[in-house]
Amino acid sequence: MILNSHELIILLQRLQEHVERLRTSEQEKRKHIDRLQGEIQRCREELHRLQAENRELRYRLRHPKNETDSPPHYGDRTYWTPQRLYRLRACHPDLSYRDLEEKTGIPKSTIQRRVAGYGRHSDRRE
Repeated sequence: MILNSHELIILLQRLQEHVERLRTSEQEKRKHIDRLQGEIQRCREELHRLQAENRELRYRLRHPKNETDSPPHYGDRTYWTPQRLYRLRACHPDLSYRDLEEKTGIPKSTIQRRVAGYGRHSDRRE
């Protein structure tokens, strides 16, 4: 089958139109996939946030704190100096940092930092 030049031009135009439709379809699919991936990422972040909140609520249920019964200086960072935290930790080695957090109202990470920092320099002070 031999095609004349006019038929070849028409065939090439149709082929170009088909390729363009495929390209457009591929771009639309890519945009849709990108939107879905963004939604999946948002769902993952929401899941992590809810899991952390769930862990916190479970912890609060297991370790109830009554704010009216809280000890003096509860949560007072100026009172709980590195030296006081270090001595509290030394006097009660069986208490975990989480227990110290409950006792003092100071976050566990802060207690760890202050105790470690004071412990490194305490030999020079005494």
